[in-house]
Amino acid sequence: MINGESRRLVERRLKRAYETVEEAHLMAEHGRWNTAVNRLYYAVFYAAHAYLAAHGQVAKTHKGTRLAFGALVHSQGKIADEVLKIYHELVTERDNADYGFFMDMEKEQVMPLFEPVRALISAIERTLAEQQFPADPDLFMQAAIAEARLGRSEGGIPIGSVLVRDGQIIARGHNKRVQEKNPILHGEMDCLNNAGRIGSYKGTTIYSTLMPCYMCAGTIVQFKIKKVIVGESRTFAGARAFMENHGVEVIDLDLPECVQMMGEFIAAEPELWNEDIGE
Repeated sequence: MINGESRRLVERRLKRAYETVEEAHLMAEHGRWNTAVNRLYYAVFYAAHAYLAAHGQVAKTHKGTRLAFGALVHSQGKIADEVLKIYHELVTERDNADYGFFMDMEKEQVMPLFEPVRALISAIERTLAEQQFPADPDLFMQAAIAEARLGRSEGGIPIGSVLVRDGQIIARGHNKRVQEKNPILHGEMDCLNNAGRIGSYKGTTIYSTLMPCYMCAGTIVQFKIKKVIVGESRTFAGARAFMENHGVEVIDLDLPECVQMMGEFIAAEPELWNEDIGE
C-alpha cells in the first residue's frame, strides 16, 4: 500500500503517459515521424516512472529509470515479456544510440509502435491496481478512468468501465464505437462483453466514468447488477432514475477529473459525441 502523496504521483505519471500517446498520434497525423516516436518514448518512460513510484523507488535519470524498472518488473514477473518488448525497443535503443534511433523515422516504422505502447501502459496500470489496492473503491474508478484514457488514445470516446466482484476487477472495457465501428460498444457494454459468460451477476458492481445511457442501463437492469458507481453525470445525465426505479443503487462520485475529461472531449469533438448519444 502506498500513501496518498505517492498515489497522486503515480496517477499524474500515468495520466501523462496517456496524454503523451495522444501527442504522438497528433504528430503522426502531420507526418512528423521523428517527433511521434520521441513522444512514444516519453509515454513509456512516464509509465515506468509511475511503476517505480508505486514501489517507493525514485530514479533521477532516464538510464536510472530504465535499469530500475527493468530489474523490478523482471523480478516480479507480473508483466509479460511480450508486452515489455516495446520498452526495450524504445528505451534501451534510445539510450544506447543517444537519440540516433529516433533519426530519419518513417511511417512504416512508427505506426506499428502505437498499439504495443498502449498495451504496455495499460499493463502497468492494471498490475499496479491488482498489487496495491485490491479493495479500494477509488482504485476501481481509477481503473475505469484508465480505460477511458486508453480509449481516447486510440482515437475513441473517453468512457471506461470495470466490473468488480469480491473486491477484484473481473472485466474491463471502454467505448469502442470508433475503433470497431460498432454503435453499441459503449464503455459498459464493452466491459460486460469482455467479462464473457460469468453466470450470475449477483454481487457484482459496475463502475463507469460517466452515467450510463438507457442502452447500458437496460443491460445493467437485465443482468440484475444491483450497484453502479459513476465518475460523473454533469456532462451527461444518463438513465439514473431508470436504474433506481428498477432497484439499482447508483452512486455518483462527481469527480472533477471525469468531468474535465468528458468536457474536453465534447468541446473537441461535438459531432462524434452527438453520434454516440443519438442526437
